[in-house]
This record gives sequence, structure tokens and C-alpha cells, in this order.
Amino acid sequence: LVLILIGAVVGGLLAFIPAVGREKLGANEVVISIMLNYALLYFSNFILRNFMLDTSVTYSASYPIKDAAKLTRLFKGTRLHTGLFVALLVVVLGYLFLYKTPIGLKIRSCGANASFAKYAGINVALYCIIAQVIGGACAGIGGTVQILGLFDRFQWDSLTQYGFDGLLVSVLAKRNPILVPVGAFLLAYLRIGADIVNYSTDV
Repeated sequence: LVLILIGAVVGGLLAFIPAVGREKLGANEVVISIMLNYALLYFSNFILRNFMLDTSVTYSASYPIKDAAKLTRLFKGTRLHTGLFVALLVVVLGYLFLYKTPIGLKIRSCGANASFAKYAGINVALYCIIAQVIGGACAGIGGTVQILGLFDRFQWDSLTQYGFDGLLVSVLAKRNPILVPVGAFLLAYLRIGADIVNYSTDV
């Protein structure tokens, strides 16, 4: 739980950078995020190689993650783990936040029509920054759950491109958190189906 919360805080702080760049400098937040990804990749590799490297293995990886920190597998022989419940909780809380709170209404107003929201007296820049920070926190939770649920060590030396998958899922979900699992399942089904076709047929 502590690691997931740390992931949320770090993700939110990092998302604050492109959010401020967009609202205060007029820069494109997607471009800033992509550039920031590479900076973070090289920074994490620096930390891995200088402070966390396990020299007992033949590849570049951290020391093993302690069992107490890992998420529990739900069924033997599958990759399903308790991170599924974390994801569903984030979906439900995201929906309640966006559709049942005053802040959520202001964020949706800014996203639907920023000019109207500004005319209505909403601080558009502030609520767009809040929205991006919350999105970054969710991404941080997702990354933490991914590592603690599926892997024994930290060993990334290249970008996973999960951010682009997230963009695709958000477009499929049409800004509705409840539809995110549907979009994610559709994307996963297509990806896994393509892999199966690739190694089981001539296609």
C-alpha cells in the first residue's frame, strides 16, 4: 500500500510539469510528456546501475522485490493479481469524482468547452492542472501495480509505450471512467489475439 501511494504521489508530481507547461507557457503537454519519458528512463537507469544493481544475475536488474511488497496472484497459472481490484477501485473513484463532486463538474466543463467554463467564472488553468495531476497519479498507481503484480525485479532499459496505450483507451472510453475497463479489455483482446495468431498460424 505504501509503495502504491508513493507511485501515486510521484506520478502526480511528474504530471504537474507538462500541465504547468501547457497552461502557463502554451506548450503541448503530449510533447513535454514524451520528452520527460526519456529523461525519466535515463534517470531510472542511472539509479538502477549505481544503487540497485544486482550483480548476481547476468542481466541489468534490481535486487529482487520482497515477497511482502508483491501483489498476490488470484489464480495459479494466470497473471491475474490483486492489482485488478486496485484498478477497479480507481475506476469507481474516478467516476464518482468526475460525476458526483463540484470539482469533477468544473473539470468536465473545462474539458468540454474551456471558453464557456472561463465565461462561467471557472479558473480553467487551475482545473486543467488538477485534472492532469490526478491523471498522473492514476498512471503512477498503474505503473506500481504493474511492477509489483507481474515482476520480480525492476529491469527496464527502454520505454514500454504504455502511455500511448492509455491515450488509445481514453479515446475509446470517451472520457468516461466507467468505460475504461471496456476499452482496455478490447485493446488487450486485440493484442493477445494478434500474438496468438502470430505464433500459431502462418499469418
